[in-house]
Amino acid sequence: MKYKALPYFGITLFLMSCSVKKNIDQDHHYEVKLDTLTLFDQSRDRKIPVALYIPKTSKNIPNQQVVIFNHGYGFNKGGDYFVYSYLTQKLAAKGYFTVSIQHELPTDPLLPTEKEQKKYHMIVQPTSINHNHMDDKGNEEEKNILTDYVLKYLGEN
Repeated sequence: MKYKALPYFGITLFLMSCSVKKNIDQDHHYEVKLDTLTLFDQSRDRKIPVALYIPKTSKNIPNQQVVIFNHGYGFNKGGDYFVYSYLTQKLAAKGYFTVSIQHELPTDPLLPTEKEQKKYHMIVQPTSINHNHMDDKGNEEEKNILTDYVLKYLGEN
């Protein structure tokens, strides 16, 4: 019973090691491989689609980091884990192992209520950026604004 937390500790250490250093070769541009997988959430009895954007290389990438991309709330349309592919592909081309998870499905209830946010200690942080047209359907200027914002956050600019 006391060893149940051991796998979680290992996963936590792994994720922490991925986020410690930002020494990826910023000048290198990799080809990108898109792969998908489906996880199963037993507690909610549902499949969870996941897209993986992987830099193509036969060598290890020094200090490679993992980016878990949150595409935002898609009004329960499903398939939203692909809608920012220009950005997730850009991150993978720079050497990041990029993961995009479909976190809501058409059968899921709408966004958490204020009561649920308090109960589960969720923080909804609005930004000044209008994301309505920054997905793959956006124009180049809108895409560049979001790409530059994310790359600056990651220390790439």
